Amino acid sequence: MSRNSFGTTRKLKSGNWQVRYLHPHAPYRPDGTPNQISGGSYRTKTEAENRRLQLWQQVRTGEWKSPQQIKAEREAAEHSAALEARAFGPYASDWLTSRRLTPATRAGYEANLRVHLQPQWENIPIRDITTPAVRAWLAELAPSRPGARKKAFELFRTILNSAMDDEIIAVNPCKRNMLNTVAAATSKDVPDKRKRIPRALTMEQLKKAADTVPAYMRLMVLLSGIVGLRAGEVRALRGEHLIDAGAHGLFLRVEQGYTGQGTRLEKGAPKTDKSMRDVPVPPALADDIRQAAETAGPDGLLFPGIAGPDHVLPLSTYQNALRRLKKYPAIGYLTPHDLRHTASSLMQANGVSQQVVRDILGHTKTVMTQIYTHTQPEQFHAAVTAVSTAYDGIPAPVASLDQRRASNG
Repeated sequence: MSRNSFGTTRKLKSGNWQVRYLHPHAPYRPDGTPNQISGGSYRTKTEAENRRLQLWQQVRTGEWKSPQQIKAEREAAEHSAALEARAFGPYASDWLTSRRLTPATRAGYEANLRVHLQPQWENIPIRDITTPAVRAWLAELAPSRPGARKKAFELFRTILNSAMDDEIIAVNPCKRNMLNTVAAATSKDVPDKRKRIPRALTMEQLKKAADTVPAYMRLMVLLSGIVGLRAGEVRALRGEHLIDAGAHGLFLRVEQGYTGQGTRLEKGAPKTDKSMRDVPVPPALADDIRQAAETAGPDGLLFPGIAGPDHVLPLSTYQNALRRLKKYPAIGYLTPHDLRHTASSLMQANGVSQQVVRDILGHTKTVMTQIYTHTQPEQFHAAVTAVSTAYDGIPAPVASLDQRRASNG
């Protein structure tokens, strides 16, 4: 045992060395016995001595904290981090579930959340909602529908008042007189943001997007952008769904999908009967897909969330990773659904028939595949080049006699 003016070190039966010292501010318990604190155990005596001296220095400089204080600070930090990340959508759903409401009132609130609040705020952390952002939203809310505008704002403000009561935020960004001070929009002033037109990426943009999202999503983005899996389908794939068809290559059996998230996450059959299908694995991705299946095992998810191999990747996490690509001009704003449009467009641009594309995407009608197909920039260029080539092939007109005399002076 080693001892000096502060603390001791002693060898334990395990062979490790333990640091012990008296509580600097309360060295004795009420019963008069020494109030000893453990400074941890270490593999060698030198490590233990170094820790003892470090604790002594912390006491001398006033930086020492008791184990109870360290634990309390850690728990407070974890609690604060959880509050910091609490998004409006899940909070609003929990809020609505906990309320005693008549069926009619509950239905009205659910409709208001779905139509007016969730499209704008669902994935936004509550602490990131600012008064200027609320003003901007209110300026475009429910054009030419003052009643709907008022109900949506009041519901938003009520939910955020509850967030204040739950100590998630200190101040409600929805100010009391905001509804009257922010000018209401008319229908012709504001386009309907819910009618965003899906887009398709070029192959170069798809590769750039896959290389830019978090590494564990890269293969999922590439697969979705090439064969057009829905977000719920690709997140439900497991090792057992990989089929080796020998000379015909690898296939992924799509027979289930996830809807909802959090406490409302549900697994069920795909969207339609046609959606239950075997999707060919692109040869360029075959080795990566095979490796993912071997890692996952038959029952494991091919593309799990970062919380663990059995954790379903939250849809909001996937959506947010794609939305953040808007800061890269070469890629732009992207959604999981855009990847299906990308797959349809890339396949048809490379000569795949509409019927085959329809079956790979799991569409019931070819007309749906046509809606999902966009003209690629290369096709635009090829079309214009063809016309330009035809123009270049037209012989120059023969000059008239008067024009030749004028050119000769």
